[in-house]
Amino acid sequence: MSQRGRRKKKTRRKRRTSRNRSSNPTPLGVDFGCFRANAAVTFPGFSEHLGEASIVAVAYGSEWSEALGADIPSMSLVARRAEPLREAFKIFAAWSAESDGDAVELTVVLKESGGFLLGISPEYGRLARRCVGFDRTSVSPLAFAPVWCHSIKTAHRHLIQLRSYAQKPIAPFLFGGVTLSGLLTHSDPDAPEVAAVPGLTSILKFEITFADETDVEPGGMGEMLLRTASPAHRSSETRSPPTHRTIGDIGSERARILRTHFPVTLERLHRSGRLQHLRTTVAPDADVAMWQFEQAYCNLVLSAGSGWGIHYRRLRPQNARGKILHAIGERYEIADGQPLDAFTGAQVWEQLMADGRALLRYLNEPADGSMSTVQARLVALQAIQAPAVLGSRTGRMNEEQP
Repeated sequence: MSQRGRRKKKTRRKRRTSRNRSSNPTPLGVDFGCFRANAAVTFPGFSEHLGEASIVAVAYGSEWSEALGADIPSMSLVARRAEPLREAFKIFAAWSAESDGDAVELTVVLKESGGFLLGISPEYGRLARRCVGFDRTSVSPLAFAPVWCHSIKTAHRHLIQLRSYAQKPIAPFLFGGVTLSGLLTHSDPDAPEVAAVPGLTSILKFEITFADETDVEPGGMGEMLLRTASPAHRSSETRSPPTHRTIGDIGSERARILRTHFPVTLERLHRSGRLQHLRTTVAPDADVAMWQFEQAYCNLVLSAGSGWGIHYRRLRPQNARGKILHAIGERYEIADGQPLDAFTGAQVWEQLMADGRALLRYLNEPADGSMSTVQARLVALQAIQAPAVLGSRTGRMNEEQP
């Protein structure tokens, strides 16, 4: 045999070996509440620009809104330097272009000693939408955003009027920036002489948060402003939500994912009476929750429908998560009158055990042992107390199994 023939034969043998290794003999479990969260992060440039702009006051008045065709209240930052202020508002305009003006979050804390604290940051919900869009598979993303904090020594009566105005169901106002054109006198610091900044466009907003110093919410933006601000403070702090996920968080996320991606499967499962049949025949003595059967059945539907074989046997554990997430993201269901996919009790039982072990691994708990051992650990962690995704459906559960 020629050297080329030997090379070809050797290459074919390697390919066969590779295919054999891609098959996973162990069933894979997936808990749909345990997908890793995305992070939405904002570049801190806006707070740096506002610091460089040297904000000295806040001006109030009214401006013409082209969008609304009316004069509405306005609130403007008064800066000594125009260029960095204009750059900050360019960033605000970019945020607003992808959602609305309330992508810029404003918080005012009125101090007992007089004056107020002003906080500016990206609004969490709109920040997350800009970063991850409408990705249905994402866990609610963690948002990390800088907060610009500033202290103003006096609270003008127009600010109090704006607070009262903002309590209306619909309260549009314009948020902009101007520069100080004259001296900021001590006799009337609330009425500075200002000039417009060329190229700076005010932002149409409908939301602003006001709070008294004695009434701020623990852990909220107001508390952060009180903690970080000082009479001459111009700085920023990173604002982020808690990263710890509780058992309740996992259950809520699991229910959301299953309802979003398997609505027809779950409805057929409940209407057919198959769930009650499985509970009485597959696990009559095991403390298996309804949602565990729902999730196991959806996993079987996804694994079989994606061509990976029952229990994802053809997926390698190393890259299974990414492929499963991709498959879920491209999945949609249609109520086309087709019968429910049929899986045996043994297959459902095997998937139940694999899913339980997946949840334990996520919780950094031992995942070995029999189904009863796995369930006992989940019970001890209070991890199976989540409700069924579509509720109890007690009337339907008593229907005869077809």
